[in-house]
Amino acid sequence: MGLLSILISIFTLSALTLYLNQVTKEVYIIYFVTAVSIVSLIISIYLLSVKESEHSRHYLERAELYSVLYKKAKNFEAIYQSEPGIHSDKLREKLSYFENEQEKLLKISLEIKKEDYDLAKVQIRTGKNYGYDEIDEENT
Repeated sequence: MGLLSILISIFTLSALTLYLNQVTKEVYIIYFVTAVSIVSLIISIYLLSVKESEHSRHYLERAELYSVLYKKAKNFEAIYQSEPGIHSDKLREKLSYFENEQEKLLKISLEIKKEDYDLAKVQIRTGKNYGYDEIDEENT
């Protein structure tokens, strides 16, 4: 969507410049419109790149929160297995805690691009499952 916005801006501002060139012979007006066009494009490109990095940051934050929750669950599992006489109320309390924490994470909606969704769908169908090492090897 951001790229489409940039292309529309280029087209619109180019059309405006051509129109002003035909209507007026004042060079400073054309220079002004050209300068505004360039600034507009720079701002659009900057905002597009910032949005992408923000998007990545949100995914990373959620992954870290899931990792912390997983580690807490594994720690509790180890405690539960090492203490066979653990009280069932404590077990229910911890399970409820983990469910609530997961619900909090699921409430945070993250946008998934159509290309990413389609790629994941194909990989699931073909049985392709990536580990961290495989992804790093493919991206280098």
